[in-house]
Amino acid sequence: MTTRTWWEVEAMVAGDEGREPDLSGLVEQLGDEALAADVVEVYLEALPERVGALEAARGGLREDTVRAAHSLKSASALLGLGDLSARCAALEAAGRASEPDVAELVDAVLARTGPAEVALRDWLAGHRPAR
Repeated sequence: MTTRTWWEVEAMVAGDEGREPDLSGLVEQLGDEALAADVVEVYLEALPERVGALEAARGGLREDTVRAAHSLKSASALLGLGDLSARCAALEAAGRASEPDVAELVDAVLARTGPAEVALRDWLAGHRPAR
């Protein structure tokens, strides 16, 4: 696996902002839309804690920054949030390289978490079976 620098990832995701999550792969993999909706709900429940860990990193790189970025990267990729996942990958790479100032990368990740949350809640509204 090739590790990309944060600036390489930034170049890769340019123009990818604002795209809706693509959950078709998850639904196909799970074979059940209701189960995919459960996965989305778990992601949304964990999001505030992950965002909190990243917000704390604005003051400088912390031990939990890389862990939070990695976790959010993987979960976001699973849910088809490619832009957010790529930005988390950039933050994770910077953290592993011990970049001293990650505030700009943290801000880039946090700027995408709100729209991602809204998009996932919208998806849930249209795909959650009536209870």
